Amino acid sequence: FKIFVIESAVLEKANAMLMEYLNAIPKETVTKLDPDKYQIRDPHNGVIGLRIFNQYICGVINCANSKTRDQYLNEVTANLLK
Repeated sequence: FKIFVIESAVLEKANAMLMEYLNAIPKETVTKLDPDKYQIRDPHNGVIGLRIFNQYICGVINCANSKTRDQYLNEVTANLLK
């Protein structure tokens, strides 16, 4: 699997980027898990876990295990606090 972080200037721009992406993909592939956390079932990239955190969009691509996905999303966001 792969991990990524996209930085935006401010939270509002990160939210706008995320919403643009979510509006461009089929609605039935998106599951909102928390107010700031999504799961997308992508036919080309497998399961994608996304989290918006401050001005960052963080993700884990092609990780089928939800516990592992959550662990890495939590680690990434914890490191962004440093």
